[in-house]
Amino acid sequence: MKALKNFYVLKSSAGSGKTYALVKHYLQLALATDIATGYKHILAITFTNAAAAEMKERVIKRLREFRSPIDLESGDKALFEEIRSTLDVPKHVLHYRAEKTLEHMLHNYGLISISTIDSFTHRIVRSFARDLRLHPDFSIEMDTSAFSEKIVDTCLDQIGTDAELTRYLEQFTLENYEDEEGQKVRTALESIAGQLYNEDAHNVITELQRLSLDEYTAIRRKLRQKIEDFEKPLIEAAEHVQLLLDSMGLSPDDFSNKKSGALGFFLKTIQGNIEAPGKRLTEESKGSRWYTKTAAADVIHRIESIADELERMREIVMTSFT
Repeated sequence: MKALKNFYVLKSSAGSGKTYALVKHYLQLALATDIATGYKHILAITFTNAAAAEMKERVIKRLREFRSPIDLESGDKALFEEIRSTLDVPKHVLHYRAEKTLEHMLHNYGLISISTIDSFTHRIVRSFARDLRLHPDFSIEMDTSAFSEKIVDTCLDQIGTDAELTRYLEQFTLENYEDEEGQKVRTALESIAGQLYNEDAHNVITELQRLSLDEYTAIRRKLRQKIEDFEKPLIEAAEHVQLLLDSMGLSPDDFSNKKSGALGFFLKTIQGNIEAPGKRLTEESKGSRWYTKTAAADVIHRIESIADELERMREIVMTSFT
């Protein structure tokens, strides 16, 4: 942490406790005096809306815990004591400040300045809309599609110039052709670029920036191999089930629950839609019959003749997901 008077910058990797540290510093500033409105002079900025919402929620939660000894019994006692020690005040004083600050916050929620960088910038621009010759009721819209196209254009322009990027795009093209049945590379890249606007992907993208393209390619290749190794027995089992059905002249409609039952799982797997086995597949493996009570006698006979083999295929599926 770098500190300059009341200005704090916290830099760390995902999941290392930034929000906890931010909330602690925020509360230390907000509860530094008996003035309940001190929080109005604090600005906390995060990257995503989700992070800003989480921080606000934690600040309110901690103030509720700190407002009295009774509430603190089920609260974060360690944080309370850490803030009390830093401020060098008695417990009853900190309880009083937390209660008054919380009361004012709840009645003036809009005054809590915990937001994203873009929201803060938007507020500044709106404040000076007239000076900037903007309509006072302006709104910001982002053409993500056009932006994604520019990102991909910049990437493709580097082909032949950036050797590492060129090798990666060649490999990506080959893999994309296999996985997406010939989907255009540009379309695939634009789809990936679209993840840049997804808040949930922010931390992942930040971590990926630490890798070189060669390192990323190696990791991606290992993951692809693991996926292939996992899917191979499932696809083989599904194809075997289809052969059994074909050999007996059966269709999913002849089985219990039809396409939504165990047979539906195998059919989806053949189509490349591999999902975890559902409740019906699990229940059926506990002894319920494959066919319905109203099935014709010849259908029942044909199903029973392959029931043991169907059960063996189903066990392969269940084992793969355990």
